[in-house]
Amino acid sequence: MADTNSNIALNKSALEIINSLINKNNDLIFLFYRNELVLFNQATRTFFDVEDIKHFQKEFGDLASRFVPHELYFHTGKITNDQTWQEAILDLEESKRIVSMFNHNFKPHAFSVTVDNPLEEYEVLFFHDITTSLIKSLMHENNTNLDQSSGAYNKNYFEHIAPGLIDAATFNEKFIALCMIRLNTSDKESLYTLSENIKQQIRDDDMLVRWNDTNFVLACLLSSEDHALAVTKKVLQTSKEEQSSPKLQIVTTLKQDGESIKNAIKRCEMKLEESTVEYLVI
Repeated sequence: MADTNSNIALNKSALEIINSLINKNNDLIFLFYRNELVLFNQATRTFFDVEDIKHFQKEFGDLASRFVPHELYFHTGKITNDQTWQEAILDLEESKRIVSMFNHNFKPHAFSVTVDNPLEEYEVLFFHDITTSLIKSLMHENNTNLDQSSGAYNKNYFEHIAPGLIDAATFNEKFIALCMIRLNTSDKESLYTLSENIKQQIRDDDMLVRWNDTNFVLACLLSSEDHALAVTKKVLQTSKEEQSSPKLQIVTTLKQDGESIKNAIKRCEMKLEESTVEYLVI
């Protein structure tokens, strides 16, 4: 059962029903009575690896202390008056009610927060995990961000969102893999065909960018260099399966700590100038 406090003004049967319902929910759910934490669900216990409320408070203090103080997310440092953090987050637009917290394995997660007041002096907080959709939302596609000749993202848009891509990689503990793809032609039909073929093979949160007349950049968040090599081979295989596709050269690298995405791409460009092999991982 979820954890309770003797001060909660509900009878035993009602609590058992509430426990049964919230323990089946994957969201982290917290119930406060008169600003005191009195109940949370199994998903919360699992996320923080705690046994009960006393254990949670001993390890972490209050709930808001778990919010990562990052500029992209809400945290207590953004409260500018005498409001509670719940009141402060409700003053934000719904799309900005997002916090970051670490789980018991120190892995960061992003949560959208919903605050509900079903009865006077009661407050129910729902933390819905949006970690897997965070990168996709940063890369939301619309026509103003696309290169009209190829259907890939345009260079200006990619450079604009690059800092957010770095934040997303840090947040999700991933590497940024960058593939520089060079065609032996600048023919518009070939560019568009290759772009469409690649986009059909990559994930929704990967980005294919038209870099210049003959070059594309494929940006991916990956777990290892081996995954980067697999992406490179997949792009080559996609090209070879399309008979009308032009010949490609690909150089793939992982952005290094402290390195800008632009400099990592420049390294790929330099290697392409030096090499004639089909693909390299540097």
